[in-house]
Amino acid sequence: MPGDLVEVTGTGGEGLRLRRAAGLEAEIVVLGVESEVFRVIAGPATADGYTWWQLVNPYDSEKQGWAVGLYLSKLRTNP
Repeated sequence: MPGDLVEVTGTGGEGLRLRRAAGLEAEIVVLGVESEVFRVIAGPATADGYTWWQLVNPYDSEKQGWAVGLYLSKLRTNP
């Protein structure tokens, strides 16, 4: 959900492709590395049989794009 912090997981070390838009044909704009943390800023969107979320790196706003939710794990936050 928007505002959540998520971590890239399950890519086998290959990283997660963040795209300009939701969909496998959209241009790849950046690669999120395994265990990298992102903030969800939009979504979900459905395209090409996947659920997509728009992400931004909380420390580098230039690093953002749409990613498949299958490779994201929500981080726990303290109440």
